[in-house]
Amino acid sequence: MYKTVGVTGAGYMMLDNMSNSFRSFTHVFWSGGHMDNNGNVIDVAKTRAVQVANSLNGKTLEMTRLGIYLEKIGAPSEAWTIASQNFASQVPYYGSAHAVLYYPGMSEYGVWLTTELPELARRFVEVIIGG
Repeated sequence: MYKTVGVTGAGYMMLDNMSNSFRSFTHVFWSGGHMDNNGNVIDVAKTRAVQVANSLNGKTLEMTRLGIYLEKIGAPSEAWTIASQNFASQVPYYGSAHAVLYYPGMSEYGVWLTTELPELARRFVEVIIGG
């Protein structure tokens, strides 16, 4: 993280990891959006994932200190990939997580399929799809 967004981003990642080791929460992942007629990205799944997270007293990556910081600075995709890997690795082995997926807007090369889901599978996490 330090190499992509500097010491502040790395510090936020460390703070999130430390606080999550003392207090667990439901991790909510999302994937999929689409472009409107003006070329703006509409984050269909992200919007719903925030609602799901709030209803479960959980968090999406964007609701963490690191996620808030990465959005604020317009971080590059490499930083988001690292943050996503880290967020998925916080889910306990044999635990559970939620995922809100908007299939028409998903990419086979997206972070959910290439980074987060494989990490969750490696940890034997039950993924509850929907929202």
